[in-house]
Amino acid sequence: MSGFKDKPIPLITVSDAGQFEVGKEAEAYLRQIPGKIGVVAVAGPYRSGKSYVLNRLLGRQDGFEVGPTVNAMTKGIYIWGKPIPVRQPSGETLNVVLIDTEGIGSTEKDETYDAKIFALAVLLSSYFVYNSFSVIDEGAIDKLSLVANLSKHIQVRSFDSNKKGEDSDSADELSVFFPSFMWLLRDFMLDLTSFKGGHPMSAKEYLEENLELKPVPEKGGERVRAKNQARKAIKDLFRDRDCSTIIRPVMDEKQLRNIDQIPSSSLRPEFLGQVNTFTEKVLHSARAKMLFGKAVTGEGLAILCKSYTSAINTGAVPSIRKAWESIGLIENPRVMKQALATYSRLLVDTVKKEGGFPLSDSKFNAIHEASADGALAEFNDKVLPSGDVKGLRAELIAEIAKQRESFEGQNSQETGAMCKKLLAQLYAPIEGQLQAGNYTDMNALMADWAQLRQRYMNSPEIARSAKTRALAELAELEHYKLAASVLTVETLVKRKADKELGDLRTAHAAACADREAATIKSVTLEGEVKHLAAERDRSARDLAALEQRAEKERERSAREMAASEQRGERERAALEARIKQATNEKTEVERRVTSMGTEARELQTEISKLHSVRDRSAQDLTNERKTVEAERLENQRKLEQIQAAGRDVEQALGTEREQVRRLQSVQAHASKLESQLESERKGFQDRLASLEKNLAARDAQATAYETELSNAKQLIASQTEQIKSLLQAPAANPQPERHAPASSSSSSSSSTSTTAKGRSSGKADSKGKRKAVDEDDVDMRDEVGAPPDDEPAPPSVETKKTKKPLVEKVDPNKLTVAELKALLTKHQIELPPSGGKKSVYVDLYNKHLG
Repeated sequence: MSGFKDKPIPLITVSDAGQFEVGKEAEAYLRQIPGKIGVVAVAGPYRSGKSYVLNRLLGRQDGFEVGPTVNAMTKGIYIWGKPIPVRQPSGETLNVVLIDTEGIGSTEKDETYDAKIFALAVLLSSYFVYNSFSVIDEGAIDKLSLVANLSKHIQVRSFDSNKKGEDSDSADELSVFFPSFMWLLRDFMLDLTSFKGGHPMSAKEYLEENLELKPVPEKGGERVRAKNQARKAIKDLFRDRDCSTIIRPVMDEKQLRNIDQIPSSSLRPEFLGQVNTFTEKVLHSARAKMLFGKAVTGEGLAILCKSYTSAINTGAVPSIRKAWESIGLIENPRVMKQALATYSRLLVDTVKKEGGFPLSDSKFNAIHEASADGALAEFNDKVLPSGDVKGLRAELIAEIAKQRESFEGQNSQETGAMCKKLLAQLYAPIEGQLQAGNYTDMNALMADWAQLRQRYMNSPEIARSAKTRALAELAELEHYKLAASVLTVETLVKRKADKELGDLRTAHAAACADREAATIKSVTLEGEVKHLAAERDRSARDLAALEQRAEKERERSAREMAASEQRGERERAALEARIKQATNEKTEVERRVTSMGTEARELQTEISKLHSVRDRSAQDLTNERKTVEAERLENQRKLEQIQAAGRDVEQALGTEREQVRRLQSVQAHASKLESQLESERKGFQDRLASLEKNLAARDAQATAYETELSNAKQLIASQTEQIKSLLQAPAANPQPERHAPASSSSSSSSSTSTTAKGRSSGKADSKGKRKAVDEDDVDMRDEVGAPPDDEPAPPSVETKKTKKPLVEKVDPNKLTVAELKALLTKHQIELPPSGGKKSVYVDLYNKHLG
């Protein structure tokens, strides 16, 4: 989905003053999510790996922050910035969002804060995952004790604390609005067997068995009663519940602290299989967030967040119904607009399927009714039962009526255009006859007009168009064209009559001339005169009859014209309103044409700019081609120079080859030297191995010496104790007191002699590693008192002021780290626990053995 971000976004934060605030970015993100929305929330004790579970639901290695320390990583409530599209059993796609909550039980927060975070997660989610470690025991139930008090932090209705007799909502009322519950047990290592019969059982059965109420003892039953209350609250409030178990992902504690950085290939296969089963179960079980039987949208969820946090900040208990009413005030107008858009979309789509406008009145009315029913059905399905629903429904109906008028006007306009085109085609033959002057009387004209009307009304185009507009177009044509046709035919008839009258008058003038000629010739032409007189009388009668007939034809034409004008006047009155409406529509179209012209001019400006950019690019391309051609010529010149130089180099190669031959001979000699050096290196390694063997033998001798020295010290200590006991004996027996030290001294002398022999038996090169006898161990007289003067001191005990060096002097910088470790370990010097560089071991050597 575009516009979303693959990162967690703060949904609800808590200020230093303890105020809950909805993040602006999260609110804008929720309003962008289309359609129904499902919400999966993960809660649980702090530092229990909730963020890691959410990352697995996302199918990612990272995402929500996971930390290796004991400090909580999530503060408040976070939401993932991109919804997960999940295919529902119904076939539709549900957008699921993931919510991470701050862990409960942190030492930095109190129980009231935990209860508020927990209540918000329950109120906002449609699938609630409670994440905890190990098994469901009394400790786990004790951590969920805040569920028993959820009714104190969530209400369906708003209650007035000043009114008596009102109580909080019951569990039955609250459970309707609670999400599905999943208890996820992490690092689960037990076999799922029943406590009762020892038979295998599922994780859900394990949950139900642990939610059974425990018997309350008579004494000290308060803790059991409190935990039973938590068990009962979970069962009563979360009616749809399940359980899943997941083993530990790795066995190494260090890896476990950085689990988000370990690749999946390094995790236990059983863990990966259980995680995949868990994620599939959660995503496929997630359903749309529902309130009062209606699905909540992303915008509705944002409103719920603001309503719930506002109630918490004012110290009130969040009310589900009040929050739902807040959604209705914002969502219902949007639903009404969507339903109105649905009406337009359905009507337009259906009109397109019918071939577009124009449509008959009955067809258009049927399409309108179907589209209006679809829009009202969508409104009734999506509208929330809060606020002024009736008023919004009435507003929707009124807006649909307005849009119907607009579509009717479009249909009428299309009908008018089609009718004008059809009438023009049908009127063309009549117009041709009029222009040719072929109509000799009105009957032929009216017959053609009657045929035009019949063909027009029976045409398929008129059958699928609006009848009213079709008749109006016909009436408008008759109003303008028929009257003009009648006038044209009347003119033609009058011209014909005038022509006939002129011919008669010409004939009458000729007759008069003949009569005058006959008068002149009356004598000779009497008979012709009579004949001409009779002819004249007949012509006069014919002329009078013709004038009477023309007068009658003129009167009939005048009556028909008057009737046509009256009929046209009535049709004109009927069409004036439509013409006015057409004028308004024309004005609107002209305004739109003007707007389109402005846009066209802007587009032309942009095209001009693009043309200028294209011209500049063409010029730049031409310049670039010239530059490339110049560079090509320059490169060709350089190539010729290089070829000339190459010939010079070829001449120098002969000399170089001679030098190469000499160099090869030198290399052969160097190879011989390397062979000799290799043999010497092997000999040196053999000598080094021999020296190491000798050093090991000397170390064994030094160990034997240390053992002898330890035995000598023990013997001296025992003799010292004997001397002390003899010195403390009664004075009545002095002789033993004088011989006891001597015996002790001789023993010491004997032991010292033995030690001396051990020393002398060692080789000379191991003397540097032997330890000298400590002064406090040798001079026993400091502790038991000096022997009498008449007794000689033990000859083998000597007080030495100087100590021999502990080890043989070597340069520690020339030893390897392994050799330094072995040497320090041999002399029982503690090494650094985490290793270190060579300089650390050199410093230890110089400090203790240098």
